Amino acid sequence: YASVIVDYATRYVSIMALKTKNEAIKHLIEWNAENSPKHGNVKRLQTDNGLEFCNRYYTDFCLNNLTLHRRGAPFTPESQGIVERMNRTIQNKLTKVLQTFPFNKLHKNIWPLLLSGVADIINKSKCSFNNQVPYTLKFNMPVSINSLMLGDVVLYYDVGGQLENKRNIAPHGEIGIFLCYESECVIKLLHRKSLLNGSPI
Repeated sequence: YASVIVDYATRYVSIMALKTKNEAIKHLIEWNAENSPKHGNVKRLQTDNGLEFCNRYYTDFCLNNLTLHRRGAPFTPESQGIVERMNRTIQNKLTKVLQTFPFNKLHKNIWPLLLSGVADIINKSKCSFNNQVPYTLKFNMPVSINSLMLGDVVLYYDVGGQLENKRNIAPHGEIGIFLCYESECVIKLLHRKSLLNGSPI
């Protein structure tokens, strides 16, 4: 399963892989913790009537954070139009990535590792709703033309954690496939050996 959160104002999307649907609350809590220091707690929350959203954990979250929880009408997915369209976009992007890049050589369960990279592609592309880039609206900065994107081939060096000691740099770099940014200074890569061995990572 995958949990999808879309910020209504910017259309910035966050995706988290889940083992069970009940873990959706974990995504919401982490997303709120990440965004609340700058924007405050979630004011309004729109979900469908799935049991993963209609439970005491969501009720407690909304009470503790003064969040209004609105649920769509039963059996009417059109009431969740924004997230439903985003779900289709994510599926299309993920399918294209799997077909275009060498990920198709890996085990079929590789897709959770690609979700952050797919979100990065969407967030750094113009949104058809407002012709704006979600990343730019959220962080108030343009997308760098040097930003890596999911599937980019990266040559990297193992410096043994000693960045200041250039003598530790191996003479030949290793080849990896870029997955996503863990932070401004940390990226996640898929090692070439994983591609050759057919294992996820």
